[in-house]
Amino acid sequence: MKKEIKCKKCGSSEIIKKGIKKKKLQSVQRYLCKSCSAVFTLDSTSKTYLLQTILKSISAYNLGYNLKQVQEKIEKSEKIKIPISTLNSWIKEYKNICTYAKLRNQAIKLFNPKNIIKKLELSHIQPYTFKCHKAKLHILFHSRLYNNGFHNIAHFYEPLKNYLEKIGTDKFPHHIFTYDKTKTSSPDAEIDKNKSIVNEKRASQLKFNHLKIEVKSKNNFACKLTGLALNLATANKDRHEIIQNFFLINDSTTIAVEVPIYITNWDAGYYRNQKGFIFPLSN
Repeated sequence: MKKEIKCKKCGSSEIIKKGIKKKKLQSVQRYLCKSCSAVFTLDSTSKTYLLQTILKSISAYNLGYNLKQVQEKIEKSEKIKIPISTLNSWIKEYKNICTYAKLRNQAIKLFNPKNIIKKLELSHIQPYTFKCHKAKLHILFHSRLYNNGFHNIAHFYEPLKNYLEKIGTDKFPHHIFTYDKTKTSSPDAEIDKNKSIVNEKRASQLKFNHLKIEVKSKNNFACKLTGLALNLATANKDRHEIIQNFFLINDSTTIAVEVPIYITNWDAGYYRNQKGFIFPLSN
């Protein structure tokens, strides 16, 4: 949900954009209050460095690089040398939002920055990259709560662990997500007069009745983390992947992104018999 902007002077929400304020290393949007004519910005900090540089530094650190390595990486990519003390202050400042900080010491003992995240290119109708944070997955299943059987956590998470580990192996049903472009019986495929496939519909394009969805809004750590990640996007088309990657690296609970999901006949039967929910997967 987009945050409403209010005037810092009178509190009015009758606000319009009023140009850009140039700073040393970044530009900040200015706003004009139509009620009291006050001009203000939402930037309440006096940071010398770009927020993008700060976030890239924190992400590099949480991947497992030490402060000296982070300094070298940022100097190479951003052409600016940041003092170690400054990098350390950024990490401390954002550790309450970037909650992976509490797992980092455990994680760096298990994996190095180059293999801590498993990446797998999948071509399921269209290519995409499945990513799994191996350290988080390991820590989850070796935590005190898991090993003590707290609230039956082992029974709850074991299928998830097995599923994530199976992706990328020959035991995963990749054929469900692919099709022969010249031979298919899919009722959801558009076929031209030459009997070749024009466009295979994705699951998100299927229309059917679903259970009632109750929409609620929250302002939690996920919202704050998303707000930070959006500062790294230079174009709208980049937002989806940037948010995913930022959560995977800096959030303590995001284990995987772009996870392929499918429903078996057993699943469909269960929801039909137990929940009265029917999947009309044919026209």
